[in-house]
Amino acid sequence: MAGKNTLKYIPLFVILCVVPFIVRITVTDCGLSVYDWFSKSSTEYDFFLIYKMYGIIIAAVIMFVMLIAYLHKGKRISGAILISLLLYTVFAVLSAVFAHNPKDAFFGGYAQHEPVTALAAYVIIFIYAYCVFDSKKALVIFIKTAVAGAFVMAILGVLQWLGADFFTTYAGRWLISLSSGIDPSRISASFGKGVVYMTLYNPNYAGVYSALMIPICAAGVYAVKNIWFKAVSAVTAVMLALCIIGSGSETGLYAFIAECVIFILVRIYIYNKMAGRILLYTVFLAVIPALFYICEKSIVHKSIYPLERMEVSKDGVDIRIRGKNLHIISGAKSQNAGITVYEGDMEPVKLSESEGAYTIVSSDAAYEGLYFRTGVSEEGLEGFNVICNDVSLFFTNDNEEGRYYYRNVYGKYTEDIGNPANGGLRFADGLASHRGYIWSETIPLIMKHIFIGCGPDNFIYEFPNNDYLSLINNGYSGSVVTRPHNMYLQTAVQTGVLSLVSVIFLYVIYFISSMRIIRNMSKISETGVICISIFAGVAGYMICGLSNDSSVCTAPLFWVIFAAGFCCNNIIKKGEKS
Repeated sequence: MAGKNTLKYIPLFVILCVVPFIVRITVTDCGLSVYDWFSKSSTEYDFFLIYKMYGIIIAAVIMFVMLIAYLHKGKRISGAILISLLLYTVFAVLSAVFAHNPKDAFFGGYAQHEPVTALAAYVIIFIYAYCVFDSKKALVIFIKTAVAGAFVMAILGVLQWLGADFFTTYAGRWLISLSSGIDPSRISASFGKGVVYMTLYNPNYAGVYSALMIPICAAGVYAVKNIWFKAVSAVTAVMLALCIIGSGSETGLYAFIAECVIFILVRIYIYNKMAGRILLYTVFLAVIPALFYICEKSIVHKSIYPLERMEVSKDGVDIRIRGKNLHIISGAKSQNAGITVYEGDMEPVKLSESEGAYTIVSSDAAYEGLYFRTGVSEEGLEGFNVICNDVSLFFTNDNEEGRYYYRNVYGKYTEDIGNPANGGLRFADGLASHRGYIWSETIPLIMKHIFIGCGPDNFIYEFPNNDYLSLINNGYSGSVVTRPHNMYLQTAVQTGVLSLVSVIFLYVIYFISSMRIIRNMSKISETGVICISIFAGVAGYMICGLSNDSSVCTAPLFWVIFAAGFCCNNIIKKGEKS
C-alpha cells in the first residue's frame, strides 16, 4: 500500500519537475513554405516545445491508465466540474477534426506544438491531480514537489540574469543537441545577455512561470514545518521575483503585484473583517475607474500609421495614405520607366522628379513623407518602391501578363494581400507591445467560431498573415503571427467560444468556492495558507492570460495547481463539517 501511495505521485513529479526542464533541439519540416506569407524554407528548429509536448502526453497516458486501474476508486468529482471538462474536451476534439490543417491540430503546429492531444492531456492531468490530492499530507507533498522544481528553475533564471546562461556554455549546448546530429557550436542564444527565459521558450513565459510559482513558494514558507524547507521556499520566491525583473515581462510583474494585493487583502479580512471590507471596496472603487480609463485610451477609430492599405491588380497598385486613395501604374523593361499616379476618381496628380525619386506636388499634408522610386529587385525585375517614412514597398509588373505583384519580405511575389478589418472594436495598434494590432484582427474571427474553432495550433492559418502592411507598421515584418497573445482569444478562435465558456465556468466555480471559504475563515491555518496561495497563483495565471497564450511550457503546471486548489477547498470544507 505504501508503495502504491508513493507511485501515484511520480507522474505529477514528472509534470512539475521534469517536463519544464526539457530542452532539446528538434529539426522538422512545418510545410508552410507553400504559403506566400511564409519563408521559402519550411525548416523549423525547435528547442523548447516539441519534447515538452511529448513528455506531457506520455505522462497523461500513464495517469489515464492509473486512473482506470485503481485511483478512481472512492473518488468523486463534482458534476459541474466534470461537465465543464467534458464540454471543453468535446469542442476541442471537434475543432481538431474540422481544422484547416488536421495534422497540426492533432500532432502540433509551427511554433506552438500544443495540439488537441496536449489539451486532452491537460484535462487528464487535472482529473488525476484532483484524485491524488485528497488529504493535507498530499497537499504538502505537492507543495514540496512544486517548490523543488521551482528552486532549480529559479537558479537557472538568476544565472541567466547575471549573464551566466548555462545553455550558452558548451556543456549546455552539447546537452541540447545530444544525438541530434547537430554540432553544438552552431547553437546560440536568441535572447540578449542578461535576459531571463529559463527553459520556457521566451521571457514572457518565464514571467508567467514565476508569477504562478511564487505563491506556491509562499505556501512552502508557512505550511511546511521543516525549517530548512521554509528557508529554501523563501529563497526560491525571492529568486523568482528577480526572474520576473530579468525577464522584462510586464504581465508577470502585474500578476505578481496582484498576487501580493490578494495576500494582503485576504490576511486583513480574516483578522479584521470590517477593515478588510473597507479596503476591498476601496480597491474595487479605485480599480473600476482605472479599467474604464485604460479601455477608453486603448480603443481607437483610425490608424496612426500613414500608409493604411495596399492592393494590387492587373491594372496597377492602390494605396491609401492618411485617408487619401492613390492608384499607381508604371512601365517595365524600359517601355515607360516612369510612374503615373492617380488620385480619388482617377484624377492624375502632378509629380516632381529629383534623382530618381518622384514626389506629389501638393500642399495636402496627407502626402507628407511619401515618394516613389523606380528600381530593380534582387531577382532582376523592374518595378518601383512606394516609400513613406521607414516603410518601403516594392511592386512590379515585369511579367508577360503585365500584372502587378507585391514583393514581400521573403522575396515572394504575391497578389494575395490582406488589409485591416473595417469597423468593429479596434485597439490601439501599439497597445501592450503591439498586441493591440493582433487583438484587433483576432476579435472579428471569434464570431466564426462560436461552436467549432479553427482547430488547435491552427491560428496561424486563420490570422491575416498576408496583411503585410500592418505587419510592417507594427514591427512584425519577417515574422508570422502564430498566436493571439491572449489565452482567452486563443481558446475562442482555436477550439470555439463554447470551449472558452466551459473553461471560464470552471474557474468561476473555483473562485466562488474559494471566496466562500476565505469569507468563513477566522484564522489562517496551514491548509488555509495553501488555499490562499493557490487562489493567488491561479488568479495571477488568469491575469497573465490577458497577454500571453496557453503553452506546453506553463499550462501543465497550471492545471496541476488548479486541481490542487479545488482539492484544498474540499479538504477545508470536510474539516468544517466534521
